[in-house]
Amino acid sequence: MHSRFYLAKPLTYMNKSGEVLSRLLRKTRTTPSNLLVICDNLDLPPGRIRIRYGGSNAGHNGLKSVINFLGTSDFLRVYIGIGRPQAGVSIIDHVLGIPENPQPFNYGIKLASEAVFKLLKGEPEDKVKNEFNRKGS
Repeated sequence: MHSRFYLAKPLTYMNKSGEVLSRLLRKTRTTPSNLLVICDNLDLPPGRIRIRYGGSNAGHNGLKSVINFLGTSDFLRVYIGIGRPQAGVSIIDHVLGIPENPQPFNYGIKLASEAVFKLLKGEPEDKVKNEFNRKGS
C-alpha cells in the first residue's frame, strides 16, 4: 500500500495559519481528521512533546486559526514544549527569541520528528502517544 503525505508550512503569520487549510485539504482531497498539526506549547518544558487528537486551542493563536477555518478541532496535534518565559520576558520575545541553551529545544524537535515519522509509517496513534508522551520527563 502506498500513501501520500503533504507537508505544508504556511507563509502567513502564525495566527493566520488556518487560512491555507481549506484550499490545501480540497486540493489533496483529504479531511481534517487526517490532518497533523505541529506547534509549540508553553505549558510543556523544552525537550518534551505531547501527541493529542482534538481539544481546544489552549490559547494558541495558530491553533485558534486552524480550528476557525476548519470548523472543527478534530485533528491530530504534536506539541513541542518551549516552556514559559523567565520573569521579565514577554511571551512574544520568548517564542520568537533564540534560547540561551538550545539543547533541550533541539531534543524536543528530534522527538517530534521521530513521532511524526512513526505516525506517517502507519504505527497506531495510541502506541506512538504512549511512547512519546512520556519521553523527556
